[in-house]
Amino acid sequence: MNKLIKLSNGELENNLGLHIENERRSLEHIYEHINEVYRRDLHLDQAYGSMKIYLVKKWKYSERDAYRKIDGARLLKDVPSLAAEIKNGNVNADSIGELSRAVKEKERVTGEKISAVQKTELVALISGKTVAESQRELAKVLDIQVKEFDSKRVQRDNSVRLEISVSPEVYENITRCREHASHKIQLEKMTHSFDSILKILTDLYIKENGLNNNETRATDSPHETKSLKPTNKPNKTLTPKTRQAVLARDKCCQYKDPKTGKLCGSHYFAQVDHKISLWAGGNHELENLQQLCANHNRRKYRKEAQLTWM
Repeated sequence: MNKLIKLSNGELENNLGLHIENERRSLEHIYEHINEVYRRDLHLDQAYGSMKIYLVKKWKYSERDAYRKIDGARLLKDVPSLAAEIKNGNVNADSIGELSRAVKEKERVTGEKISAVQKTELVALISGKTVAESQRELAKVLDIQVKEFDSKRVQRDNSVRLEISVSPEVYENITRCREHASHKIQLEKMTHSFDSILKILTDLYIKENGLNNNETRATDSPHETKSLKPTNKPNKTLTPKTRQAVLARDKCCQYKDPKTGKLCGSHYFAQVDHKISLWAGGNHELENLQQLCANHNRRKYRKEAQLTWM
């Protein structure tokens, strides 16, 4: 039975207002908690390769919502006054996401960082505006192109419908690739669609980089690799051959949560790490080397150097 049916109009709206206020306050608290988790590196300690993966895998956010929460947390750290704007309903998660996207685009184009003072001014600029209005104002002030959000939708046959915006240069390059690959497309009885050229390009990249469909993931069982025969001569340096051998053997980030044994398994910026650092007496031998993702490699260094986030 609908419990709300007995409420008067005034009681119904008062309750709704309380829930909305709590929702806004919760958003602010979520941003604060994400910043503290990041400061403590809790996501890395639990073998999540990034904050995005942590929010998606552990807390069941969608990828889009995870990115939006991270963007909001970062903005709140730079602009403390954002908390009041959220509480008053002047900005929401969508407008914050648009501001973050615009800032990243401006920084990418100019190669210069947007300061905290400038971000504070931008928050004031979009205060009380709709997402569409915010997008137009930010594009005008930052002198950037208005850009639509990318979207992804899984269809009945498990195919994925993508809607993305690309620069004229990228579009021209994709078109040129499709024209040059037209003979291959015809031979393999593929359609002259962007899906076909994307398949050809991704297959080529996977082949050239030694990847394959059976590549070990974090949830897979250990994958056998070619025998890496040790030599009697100690390696004086970490050679490219040794580096490639470690990456081929380990397949993914080898960091494990010390409490649960969960493997990170990330492929993000794979790096070769010394289990025992050189300054602590370690060497370049295979048994002392492991693959770590960039985030866990940095985390390991900070722990060894007894560094903390400021």
